[in-house]
Amino acid sequence: MKRIATIGAMKLSLYLKNRVEEETISKYSRILDMGVTEKDIKNADNDKIFKTKNVPEERKYSLMKSCGGDEVARTLVQLAALRYIYPESGDLLEIVAKGCGDGVTIEAAAKVSGMQGEITDDDNLSKLLMVYDAMELLFLSEEETSDYLRIPLKFDIRLVSWLTADDFPDMDLLINEAETYVPVEKPCVFGFEDEMTEAADTLLRYAKMFEKNLSKYQKELPLPVKIIISGEKESGRMTMAQMMAWKCKFPMYAIDFDIIRLSKQPRKLVRKLVRECMLMDAVLCIKNIAKSEVVKEIVTRLSSEYSKLDARPIIFLCEPDVKCEPYLKGDVLNFSIGKCKPHQSLQLWEGFLKDKTYREKIDCRELTSKMVLTAGQIKKIVKTIDSMVMSSEDDSFVDNKMVYKACYRVLDDGRYENIKRVESGFTLADLKIEPRNKQLLTEICNQIKYRQKVFDDWNLGKKFTYGRCVSVLLVGPPGTGKTMAVHALSSELGLELYKVDLSQLVDKYIGETEKRLEEVFTRAEKSNMILFFDEADAVLGKRNEVKDSHDKYANTEIAYILQRIEEYDGIVILATNYLQNIDTAFMRRIRYVVSFEIPSRDMRKEIWLSAFPAEVPLSRDIDFDFLAEKFEMAGGNIKNIVLNAVFLAAADGSEVAMKHVMQAVYRENSKDKRVSFTSDYGEYSYLLHI
Repeated sequence: MKRIATIGAMKLSLYLKNRVEEETISKYSRILDMGVTEKDIKNADNDKIFKTKNVPEERKYSLMKSCGGDEVARTLVQLAALRYIYPESGDLLEIVAKGCGDGVTIEAAAKVSGMQGEITDDDNLSKLLMVYDAMELLFLSEEETSDYLRIPLKFDIRLVSWLTADDFPDMDLLINEAETYVPVEKPCVFGFEDEMTEAADTLLRYAKMFEKNLSKYQKELPLPVKIIISGEKESGRMTMAQMMAWKCKFPMYAIDFDIIRLSKQPRKLVRKLVRECMLMDAVLCIKNIAKSEVVKEIVTRLSSEYSKLDARPIIFLCEPDVKCEPYLKGDVLNFSIGKCKPHQSLQLWEGFLKDKTYREKIDCRELTSKMVLTAGQIKKIVKTIDSMVMSSEDDSFVDNKMVYKACYRVLDDGRYENIKRVESGFTLADLKIEPRNKQLLTEICNQIKYRQKVFDDWNLGKKFTYGRCVSVLLVGPPGTGKTMAVHALSSELGLELYKVDLSQLVDKYIGETEKRLEEVFTRAEKSNMILFFDEADAVLGKRNEVKDSHDKYANTEIAYILQRIEEYDGIVILATNYLQNIDTAFMRRIRYVVSFEIPSRDMRKEIWLSAFPAEVPLSRDIDFDFLAEKFEMAGGNIKNIVLNAVFLAAADGSEVAMKHVMQAVYRENSKDKRVSFTSDYGEYSYLLHI
């Protein structure tokens, strides 16, 4: 830097020769050399001097080269270096042009460089404006004024440290945790390697079109190409950006959009980021752009500032519903990362689990069939499993069910509204239902377990691109096992079960119900959950004859729900007590209907026997054959009776006896206000106190 300042001193000396008194020359003898000639300056002001393998010297060469051969720009840099090293030179610069302050103005640099003609001539003003546009980002001028000739430009600490090969970022960026520096290296890519390589090659071909020796001050500079990569959060957008930067041999700075959005000085932060990219010859990447009122303002500002960096690309990582392209000038390349296809998901699981000791304990194909996850989510899940294994110093507990739990730990963002998670404590083995119904439930599980095999391996996915939802309607009286069956499906598949509260979703205002349902389905798709709509006839009842606007809206609401269920790529289970209340159009779109009835005598006996845990002390006088034969009731009623009987026995301090069971039966029958007669309880009626 001192060499650059020395040339600035030589030029200043030549300009002030015959313009200052001997007293001034003597006072600033450390700076001024009145014996200097134009030939001396020409010999000294040679960029080849800096062209070495020494990094600081290379950066000085790069700095001077950025002036594009323009004499005013070169002189400005040299005088600014002089002003930084020798602060007293500021007095001399004030002699050249008033208003230099603690920097150097374009006006002062123009005079010292020996610009011909008046500075205020139209041609000179136009040329000097281009110099200012090229230099003001380098020196980070914070003044916003039309009088660009008199804005002081100066070296700051970051620019000086860069010249000395200190790559520690700007302190303001560190304090704001503004950026992440990504070196030039190939990212680890699973699943999307072909798509990402193709996208990176497209950018590389495009970038080569601009690799020409264009002067900084030619009138038609190509604007840097803008890259928009859209996709869901953690879908692999950042990995694609890294692949592009690696292909083009650029390091990259990545900053979260919200840091700019929430900054108290967004303009200053943006300019510092852009300059950091200029100094480090890096690509700028703006991450996680979500819908916001300031998207237009920030994207426009970034595009404008970044346009000063010639043909280096800028990358925007957006959510699918965010539009950036209308606010960008120049050429824009659009890339999109969609939902993981099964074969990509399989490659991601296998890739991230490749070197894990517990790899063989996990069935990646089963995970792929059941869980629709992004690349980032799978990576997080594997890290979660790693931490669990490290904390236990043992991986014997690792299996697919444990992996499902890890999946939901990563997926649950705590923002579910109108839906409630239900713990699943039952399995298919616990269900005491007719064999045909149990077979149906097994078939429903197989629809999820073998999804990849059918749709991908056997290529049925091309024939069934729409309507893959596994929709199930459970029909039957209360207590016959509908809810228990839903829990069993959840346990069998290892998927979390969420019950939808229809009373909270249905809204009297037009359009609100659809909006709330859409939110439920969108979140369910991202979280791979089983959706359970109890008492579904509340919403999916028969459509009315249209007599007024309310009827028309209610019918539209039903049509929307039918369509959304069909589009859902997962399991939707609905339950109703009355099949006749369900609209026939809805029935046509249901894949499975499972009818639950009051269990037969033999089935009731099984329910009675299985309802008492082994730990409960039972008296030998309990007549299970009598109970199954005499009382025709649903499994839910039997469970209530068993629970109440056990509490009666506990209060008596005895085993559960027939008297406790009969008393509980009587209480259960009394709930619907039926009149009970002693004869209704047969040979054990004497145990009751009616």
